[in-house]
Amino acid sequence: MLKKSNKTKYRSEYPADYQFDFKDPVTLSKFVIESGKIVPSRISKLSSYQQRSVTNAIKTARSI
Repeated sequence: MLKKSNKTKYRSEYPADYQFDFKDPVTLSKFVIESGKIVPSRISKLSSYQQRSVTNAIKTARSI
């Protein structure tokens, strides 16, 4: 019998309660394209809550 693969909709390395920090450039750089645009959630595989959190962290980091 073949085993079904557990393909999840969201990224497993960022749990639902993960707080994105604007002072962590390594994590935030994964969600920014070379041109400076923020990666959309359908590509970044984040939930809508996490995507808003990443967006706010990136915008805060940009302003500082």
